[in-house]
Amino acid sequence: DEFSSIRGLWAGCAAYHGQQGQGMGAFPKLAGQSSDYISQRLYAYKNREQIGAMSSTMWAQASMLSDNDISTLSKFIEETME
Repeated sequence: DEFSSIRGLWAGCAAYHGQQGQGMGAFPKLAGQSSDYISQRLYAYKNREQIGAMSSTMWAQASMLSDNDISTLSKFIEETME
């Protein structure tokens, strides 16, 4: 499975964004977003850019992601969630 490398990583994301990326509470929906959108957002967070009220929550998470992680996660979200 091409996404096996990020399954553990996704579990951390899913704790906040929902198993299907549906969003929960203050944490936005990821399902239905394009891989370009997801990767742009992850790189913005990695660079500590302020996007919304919860940006600082994502800075630490994104800082741990490699370029490969970001690429794979972005594709995973686009291809497996609607």
